[in-house]
Amino acid sequence: VFATGGKHEPAAANNWVELAPGFRGPLTIHAPTVQPIFFHHPLKAGPEKLQIHGEVSLVTGRKAISGPDPAAGKNPEGAIDRDIRTFWQAPVDSWLQVDLGEIRTIGRFGFDSAWARVGKESYVQTCELHVSTDGVTFRTAGTLATHGSACADMPLATPMAARFVRLVVKAGGSADKLARIAEFRVAAENQ
Repeated sequence: VFATGGKHEPAAANNWVELAPGFRGPLTIHAPTVQPIFFHHPLKAGPEKLQIHGEVSLVTGRKAISGPDPAAGKNPEGAIDRDIRTFWQAPVDSWLQVDLGEIRTIGRFGFDSAWARVGKESYVQTCELHVSTDGVTFRTAGTLATHGSACADMPLATPMAARFVRLVVKAGGSADKLARIAEFRVAAENQ
């Protein structure tokens, strides 16, 4: 069963999936709309029963690196593989960088915290999108204050040209001061 509704503002409407006890699967879902805040029922279901994939963003399938201390970040590819069960983990003030392969006009960015695996302590409070055409000089394209939401998404006030994009975590909600991002999304202008 997939359902949506609730008495929340549109950005926080309840979306959920429930699997019947005898469900054998597999069921594969390709949509960002089933991942927001109340997507919780099937988390115990392994990928052999249920596969959840967000939208295909410009970072999907690209190479990801973590900084400024690469050794402090774990599994940067886990944030760009369209699987909410995997995630990138790094200290707050770290960044996740992806080379888009060519210069694109960026119009929107967002992320999902790794709440599916870690819980609310994984929520990121504030992050920024930094963009660059050369991989050396970066500009801030947008700041996203999530107010402790499991996921967030925002259009840029001004679309920006970039080949390299960085998600920079400025504030997290976890006691261990680690950021955990399950999905990093970047969309082209008008997408």
